[in-house]
Amino acid sequence: MNLQGAQLEQEKNQLKWLGSAIDFLPSAVMVLSLDDARVIYANQAAGIIGPGGFPDGLPESEEQYFGTDSFGQRIPRQKLPRYRAARGEIFSGYQMTWHYPGGERHLSINSAVLPEMHGQPSMALLTFQDVTDLHSAIRARENMVNMVSHDLKNPLGAILLNTGLLLKMTPEGERFGAIRSQAERIERSASRMVSLIEDILNITKIESGNFTVELNRESLGAIVHEAIEMMRPLAAAKSIRLE
Repeated sequence: MNLQGAQLEQEKNQLKWLGSAIDFLPSAVMVLSLDDARVIYANQAAGIIGPGGFPDGLPESEEQYFGTDSFGQRIPRQKLPRYRAARGEIFSGYQMTWHYPGGERHLSINSAVLPEMHGQPSMALLTFQDVTDLHSAIRARENMVNMVSHDLKNPLGAILLNTGLLLKMTPEGERFGAIRSQAERIERSASRMVSLIEDILNITKIESGNFTVELNRESLGAIVHEAIEMMRPLAAAKSIRLE
């Protein structure tokens, strides 16, 4: 065997060793051709994307194998991670739900471009992390938060309704000033609790990407006054005077 043949044999063995090493990785790995998005190599863990992988050429396969984004919208074929990576795009943590006959998987996908080396052309590399269990845990937490928030809103709504009625029924004046003051504090505290519940619900919306920001003008003096009034009973209990 001449020197060139020995070098080619060594390179083959290196690639074979690399493929064997990739097979042991817990994450799914796919190597793609940059020309036509053809799968050159996929390790054993790549089976998480479901039977059939990314089938080509069959119109009916697009009804059985497809991806959806975080909003549940179907991803066009040429915008699937496989084809984006084959165009040389690099991305990290792309979230997608892959649907296949009999199930679906929630995936977090990264891509990179492998440079030419050892006579091999440049190729695209895709790694898939199965986050189905994590997605299910997040969904369960969201359901729990929504349920608890709903259960908390009901008694708070009753408190706000009754304090509102109490304020309407209580005449103004120095004689009933203490009663009205306490009722107003209860109303502010209950309103604050409702606001905190909304904040908790907004956190789940932010994490799911469904949160929208609404800008409103607010009075800074009113906000400070509300904070002072809310803390006044606690301050009074410790002989602290708030102005």
